[in-house]
Amino acid sequence: MLLFEKAKELLHHSENEQAQDEAIIDLLYLVMLSDKAIKLSEQDFVTDYVSSLDLPSKHSWEFYINAALPKVRTALQSQEKTEALLLDISDRLKHHNLRNLALEVVQELIQVDSTIAVEESALVEKIRQRFGF
Repeated sequence: MLLFEKAKELLHHSENEQAQDEAIIDLLYLVMLSDKAIKLSEQDFVTDYVSSLDLPSKHSWEFYINAALPKVRTALQSQEKTEALLLDISDRLKHHNLRNLALEVVQELIQVDSTIAVEESALVEKIRQRFGF
């Protein structure tokens, strides 16, 4: 996928960039779970995205994903918790080009199943606002 190649170009192989990758993964899971339904096409998209990163890590990406899911589920319990996670993600994605990439990946994610839920659309709007778009 062209978008995944773009991600490889923007993201590098240092600890700081790993935090940025993890922020995008958090964001993808936040959007995917926002409608309370995990669709196979969405899960496949996230898996493909994570696999495309092919970055060295102290832990496997599966380890990080297993830690990210409870964090995202907790964040979805209230607006305040969702906003706190979005702020944390925004802090890890400091540069405009990384925020733009994250938004592009999210836009592609919500379209993979041909149905954009109201919750997904509302969350994408919050992301746009948080990222300053």
